[in-house]
Amino acid sequence: GKAFRGDTIHTSGALFGQKHEDTGKYEGLHDRFGIQDRLQRLIDDWPISRIGNMLLLPSKSIEITNANGKKSHVTINTFRGFQSGWHDYFDIFLENIRKVFDDGIPTYTIENEATLHNIMSLEENRSNYFNRFPSFEDWIQCMMLDNYLLENGTVKKYFDLDFKQYPYHWKYRKITDDRRNAYCNLVEQYINNTSGLIIRRSESIVEELKRKGF
Repeated sequence: GKAFRGDTIHTSGALFGQKHEDTGKYEGLHDRFGIQDRLQRLIDDWPISRIGNMLLLPSKSIEITNANGKKSHVTINTFRGFQSGWHDYFDIFLENIRKVFDDGIPTYTIENEATLHNIMSLEENRSNYFNRFPSFEDWIQCMMLDNYLLENGTVKKYFDLDFKQYPYHWKYRKITDDRRNAYCNLVEQYINNTSGLIIRRSESIVEELKRKGF
């Protein structure tokens, strides 16, 4: 029932799988692909818990009913993680946030339809949040996400893949030696690329807090 929520920008579930709390190993990385030590130091140093990996988003949800009559509530956060098929990859999410801004955020809501346009159109999400930003670029600047864009304004990609080849999920790949090597490369790209983004944004947030006297 809150107007806003803090959400994690970069997550590990789609690429690494869930973490076993007793062993510290991941169900995708270790159990399925059998990666033991090669990338563990990178993962251990991944700054996922820093303040720069958190984002404020509106939390008003849309209620949908599935084919079996079961009701559920979809927020922007749950949509980008599950209903959309983007598996929480933030670069794809930014591309689609831009599309909604460019199309013009609707001022009406279609019932029982879980789309990003529709969730952003909810009156509370518009009046409390999105109406404060005249454009995608204004939102980017306010949220200190400038480093997520290239100089020409396009969104930085995490992988050497076309956006159409996303999202990469550890569950949906048959294991071969070639694919295991490709998977290791993707994990390394993801950690290296997102680490720099998290660190730089953390530094910007801390500097802004200091400037405001916190």
